[in-house]
Formats: sequence, structure tokens, C-alpha cells
Amino acid sequence: MAICFVGRRGRFWCTDPLARDVVRPPPNPLNQAGAPPPPTLLHAATEMATRLREKRVAKERHKIDKHGLPPGIELVEGDSLKEWTLDIRVLDANPIYRDQTYRLKFLFPESYPIEPPEVTFDEQPNRPIPMHPHIYSNGIICLDLLGSQGWSPVQSAESVCMSIQSMLTSNSKNERPPGDAEFVRGNRQRPRDIEFLYHDNTV
Repeated sequence: MAICFVGRRGRFWCTDPLARDVVRPPPNPLNQAGAPPPPTLLHAATEMATRLREKRVAKERHKIDKHGLPPGIELVEGDSLKEWTLDIRVLDANPIYRDQTYRLKFLFPESYPIEPPEVTFDEQPNRPIPMHPHIYSNGIICLDLLGSQGWSPVQSAESVCMSIQSMLTSNSKNERPPGDAEFVRGNRQRPRDIEFLYHDNTV
């Protein structure tokens, strides 16, 4: 005995597989092979974080366009919402950095500004890596502000540049961090994944 069900638009189907000349329901396109899976909570959270980053970076860029940057800091490339490059100079008479300009590369993660940007010195022609006990020769910077513990969402690319500029200004040691050669040779981690011990804030 076949049991029939009435569907939408008056169409019907039967539970009897031997029944002939019946109209069976159209397959649900979401259940077909190859159909895109429904969005997950992780996917939604990632999209939300990306929108937050883009909104924040665009806001910082608008502020720079409107008010400019402090003396000694220049935005070189800032059209992307993921990566910027800026030049900084030390403005006082510190002989270590006199007449030098240094380039910083900013990579904004999806979690920015909740998490800090990845900031490194980028060596280019006429843009050396500055000598400093907290700056490795590959451009990685040991600065608590750039770590999860020292970072705050109220910070910005501008404030990071100012902190690094101040770090150079106050430095009196023309040297690299201890173990620089070994670190540069063996490091395979991204700067944000390195756990530095911030034991000396006097340089």
C-alpha cells in the first residue's frame, strides 16, 4: 500500500518505490553534492574581525591624511588595509642615528587592533637596520608594545612609530642584542610568535 503526501503547489509523492507515474519532490539544492556548506561560527567571526581591521586601518589612514604625522615620521605606502610602510628619523643629535632614515613595515593581522601589528625594520637601499640592543640585524624589534602583554587597542601605527623613534633617541649603545648572529641564523618564527623577555627598558 502506498502512502502519498501532498507537497507544495499541489505536487505529491509516494512512499511506495514501485509506484509509477508519480511526481517526486525536487531535490534540495543544499543537500546536493558540491553544495557550499553553511557558514560556521568561526567563518563569521573571521569575517567580523576582518571588517574590524579594515575599518580601523581606514580610520587611521583618514586621520593621517587630515592631520599628518609627527616630525620625523613619513607614510611611504598606505593604500593597503593589510600592510603599510613608513620611514622614521631620529631628530635629535644622537650620533648613532645622525642623518639616517629607517624603514618600518607594518602587517596588520585580522585581529587588529585587538592584537598588535607585526612591525619590523625593512632594509632597503639607503634604509639600513638601525643599531640598537633591542633590534636584531634581520629587522625584528624586541619591544613590549609589540607583544600581546604590552599592546592596547588604543595604540596605532602612529603611536608605534613614535615609540620606536623614542627608543632610538634615548639609546646610547651602538650594538646589537646579545646572540644576534645565532638568533638571525636560527629563527624561523614570525615576530609576533616570538616570546621575548623584556628585562631592560633603559635603552
